[in-house]
Amino acid sequence: MQTEANKDLLQSLQQLSETNISIMNKITDRQLAVVDSYLNELSKEMISKNMAYLSQNFSEQIKENTRQMKEIFTQNYQMMRVIIETQQKPVKDLPKKQYRIKYQNPENQSETWTGLGKYPRWLEYKLNQGYTLESFLLK
Repeated sequence: MQTEANKDLLQSLQQLSETNISIMNKITDRQLAVVDSYLNELSKEMISKNMAYLSQNFSEQIKENTRQMKEIFTQNYQMMRVIIETQQKPVKDLPKKQYRIKYQNPENQSETWTGLGKYPRWLEYKLNQGYTLESFLLK
């Protein structure tokens, strides 16, 4: 029964299409402009009615789609974090460059400095007391 109704509807549409084609062949430019103007006005009215309908009836669908998109984004973000974490090499695997000790505190020989970076506290304290940097230089 459903397919029979579909067939009838399809036949009607085909006949209407054929009729429209034959009418279109007879329409003048002026008549076409009038029809175009009427269709534009009709379209504007239909669009405003459809927008009201869509905003009322599809807000729930939009909310559900938004929720699903957030869920998918969260899952993708978590997967990317796992991939990045598994691909990163730990810092401890990288070889450390060894620097030679150049300066040493004569009062406490465990306090040393390579000459790179800021002065260590013990050396800064001694320099403020009037010692020179050369006086701590290892020979």
